[in-house]
Amino acid sequence: MEHCARPAAEADLGDLRRLWDQAVAELDGQRGGWSLAGGLWRDDLDAFLGHALAGGDGDRLMVLGTSRGRPVGVASLMADRDRREPLGVLELIYVEPPSRRTGIAAAMLQLVLDRCEEWGVAGLDAPALPGNRTAKSFFERLGMRARLLVMHRTTGAPPEDHDASHVDRAADGQGPADVGPPAGG
Repeated sequence: MEHCARPAAEADLGDLRRLWDQAVAELDGQRGGWSLAGGLWRDDLDAFLGHALAGGDGDRLMVLGTSRGRPVGVASLMADRDRREPLGVLELIYVEPPSRRTGIAAAMLQLVLDRCEEWGVAGLDAPALPGNRTAKSFFERLGMRARLLVMHRTTGAPPEDHDASHVDRAADGQGPADVGPPAGG
């Protein structure tokens, strides 16, 4: 098969490390990517990947995507069981740019979905950065829907270009954040 995906094996450690590092570097260059990349960056990446590949964590799956036998993609899935309804969490899905739009990511995601069903989790969450329409469209084509928007502001003084006037109007019930009934009504 020309393009495929399979569970990663211990022999894939070097390729997984290379692809993981490429994914983190690409995320760092996108709007909001530093936050997602920061959660994926690991000082002990080799140990983390080695532990995952050795089966040390039964609630984790590493997937390798290939094109003509060459590793070009990685996906990392974990089960979040510390919640009322356990979920699969797609920490990362990445395909090298020259191999995108070939079906590799879809094949990796199918393995992820299959594992979620095996684990008996309620669903799968996957991050998509704001402005990354390609990622959002990819997930939507495969039946996923946005269900949470995470807002963020760095600590310290607001940025110089910050205009809080719309927030003041919203607090007064005059702006766009006025979505509920008036107080006392």
